[in-house]
Amino acid sequence: MVEHTPEKRGVGSSILPLGTIPLSLVPFPFCLLPFPFSLFPCTFCHPLVPWRCVPANPASVADLAAANALERQRRRSRHLRIAVVFLGCVLLFDAVFGERGLFQTLKSRQDLLRAGAEISELKRQNAALRGDVRRLQRDPATLELMARQELGLMRPGEILVVLSDLK
Repeated sequence: MVEHTPEKRGVGSSILPLGTIPLSLVPFPFCLLPFPFSLFPCTFCHPLVPWRCVPANPASVADLAAANALERQRRRSRHLRIAVVFLGCVLLFDAVFGERGLFQTLKSRQDLLRAGAEISELKRQNAALRGDVRRLQRDPATLELMARQELGLMRPGEILVVLSDLK
């Protein structure tokens, strides 16, 4: 908390009570800030926001060592959290855009459906062609009709008449 009493701000006074910050560390008066920011000045002034749990005046070397160990542990856990988040992002990216990712899986499914439709169409055409072959092998009238249409053959004694359109 910032003390505004004149005896605490004096030029010659170098000892401040515990928990106070000299006004020289405050960057600018908070009354100049817009409305919502002026209500909570401690959250917008870096010297007022404690970010380490190191006491301002350590009571002993043991307290300082404990605070230092705590700070190292927090830093280590922060690095571990960052590494886990980074690894998670990499795995998520690979799961979506990778070689066997979501987009590739969806594309493969579409290709599979397209290939299945093409196979069923080819099976249908194959069955129709097998039926034509069976009819040509078993029915002489169908064989004669195909010979006349495709090859232009005729029986002895028949006369071929060719009609052409005059346009």
